[in-house]
Amino acid sequence: MARGLDYGIGNVIRDLTDTMRDLGGVDSVTRLKFFIRRYIAIVSEHPEVFDVIVRESAAPGPRLAWLTKRHLSPLYDLWTSLVEAAQNDGKIKSNVPSYHLSQIIAGASYQFISSRVRMYEAYGVDVTSAELRERHAEAVLDILFMGLLSPSDGHT
Repeated sequence: MARGLDYGIGNVIRDLTDTMRDLGGVDSVTRLKFFIRRYIAIVSEHPEVFDVIVRESAAPGPRLAWLTKRHLSPLYDLWTSLVEAAQNDGKIKSNVPSYHLSQIIAGASYQFISSRVRMYEAYGVDVTSAELRERHAEAVLDILFMGLLSPSDGHT
């Protein structure tokens, strides 16, 4: 397990960290949106890595402790740093803890791809296709940053 995850998730974290470093001069919300879009793409490109993470995270123990220390903590640190930057800039709500927002975003990003077999069976769609992945990323970004209600609904 260790070698495969070191390769799979290790590469994911390095890719995301390098990308965010390259975007250092960009505003916090743009960086967060770019991260979400890139995260969705990576999950779609490597669903097996994230399937292992979900499976290994189902129960406490030494395997989860190793996974958390080696891979999940650095990934979560990256998530929360991006969320906190946007919160500190006053761009997103700061009354919700950054870890909570990070997990909401991660869930919205990952669940669609992790349901690939069910989505194909239920709806006949391939969620790993580039087109559908991009549509999902747009939907996640729109709902997270603009809300679920339509502007004509009149609710605030």
